[in-house]
Amino acid sequence: MLETGALVLSWPVVGCAARQAAGMRGYVFLVTLFSERRFPLRADECRAYTGMWCGFAACLLVLSLAFAEALAQPPRCGPEGDPPARILGIEGRKLTLFQAIAITLDRNRRMITADLTLRERESQRRSAYSDFFPRFDIQYVARASKYEDPGAIYNFSRAHDARRGLSLVKEGGFFESAVFSDYPYRIDPFRMFTLTAALTQPVFTAGRILNQYKYARLGVDFAAIQVEVDRQDLTLEVYEAYYGMMRGQKLLEVAKQSVMALEALRNRAQAFYDAKQLPKLDVLSVEGQLSEARKRVTQSQVQIDDGREQLNYLMRLPLDTQIDVVQDYEFRPAPYRVPEIFTLAAANRLELRQANISAQQAVAVAEAAKGALWPSVYLEVRGTRQNDDWNVLDQEGINEWSITGAVQWNFDMFRNRETLQERRAVAARAWTEQEQLVDTVFRDVSRAYRKMKRTESDITQNRKAVEYRREAFRVAKERYNAMLSTYTEVLDAERQLHQSLGDYYESLIDYRLDQATLERQMGVLRN
Repeated sequence: MLETGALVLSWPVVGCAARQAAGMRGYVFLVTLFSERRFPLRADECRAYTGMWCGFAACLLVLSLAFAEALAQPPRCGPEGDPPARILGIEGRKLTLFQAIAITLDRNRRMITADLTLRERESQRRSAYSDFFPRFDIQYVARASKYEDPGAIYNFSRAHDARRGLSLVKEGGFFESAVFSDYPYRIDPFRMFTLTAALTQPVFTAGRILNQYKYARLGVDFAAIQVEVDRQDLTLEVYEAYYGMMRGQKLLEVAKQSVMALEALRNRAQAFYDAKQLPKLDVLSVEGQLSEARKRVTQSQVQIDDGREQLNYLMRLPLDTQIDVVQDYEFRPAPYRVPEIFTLAAANRLELRQANISAQQAVAVAEAAKGALWPSVYLEVRGTRQNDDWNVLDQEGINEWSITGAVQWNFDMFRNRETLQERRAVAARAWTEQEQLVDTVFRDVSRAYRKMKRTESDITQNRKAVEYRREAFRVAKERYNAMLSTYTEVLDAERQLHQSLGDYYESLIDYRLDQATLERQMGVLRN
């Protein structure tokens, strides 16, 4: 323990504070400071060192805690946890299509990933924007040498009045005052501490920095559009899962009706067979039709389970969550016509905008590569502070500063020229791919429109077929009861009726899906 007039220093206490303040390097440096021949310290020096180190330690402690908290805080990337369906209030209830879409867009990880990608591109844009501003570098160097540095003795002895002393020298019988260097007590020629601060500003880069920033800014626009693209893709997937589940439910209803009708026919056929009025073959025919109907019931149930599972997956719910959908399959004609659909696609299809952005990014990269053919001009302002004490900012240090203008020109012209040609070829390919995408989009829009119109025509034909098959089934049963037709005719009429019912419901649901697909191809699908 070291005692002074105003401070009692304990080596363990000093060592702990130093390690907390500046790490092991600061600890070794502090031990070196207190192990020098400057002790015992005066009371004012003790107060100065104590205040300085306490302030230094406090600043480092606050900065380290803030930095640790920033590293420990994970990015907010979506809802915390996965609340079950009962928390969302949808378990055991019938979901509307718009409710399913809203839950999916709010909870699906694809949207979370798209948002995080947008944040990543925004950070890249800000990083590229910082290249327009000067770069500030600071460096602190501590050097110890085995031999004395004569230059340090010469420079530091003239740096400040505190480095000099006053004595009386006898010259020719008279005493005269003289200024002398207080070496070796005041100057340490074996150590050198240097603090350097440099400010570098790019002045001319032949458009390289500007085009790099343009590339990063276009990347933000691309990511922002990708968020909406993922939103539309997820919306279409919800449509498919929702209406797939609805299709299974309607086919299940038709299959169950067929089973009930066939069971009634089988019971009647069995009664006729028992009364010796019907051959065994008719009973077996009914049993075969009944087996097929029960198989359709199982297939419809599997289709319902698949649609429910896919819907739960999109909404990030447990896959076995029992949810139901509102059966909204009413026919509502779409207002889209030719050639308006192509105009809508050209104006709203987001992938076309992304292709245009990609082409612009390729041009920006080519222009940045072009900048490598020209010299770059930089301006640097550098300041240096030297001392033989660790605190280079005290009044006994030496200052130096300089302003430098630098011109840098890379004469690897062959490589740079070929790199530029490569980037230009990439840009030309990007524009060609954009034109190809326009043709592909128009083709897909045309196909989706024709499919929707064909399904619309099927709805009308299937509605008429259901009316006809229902009447034919009624007539066949009456003719059979009057013993004017065979049992096979009744079975055929029943099978055709339920098949036409299934086709009618499927065409209604397919029309809604085809309309959603057309809207997705035109880029106007919204939730």
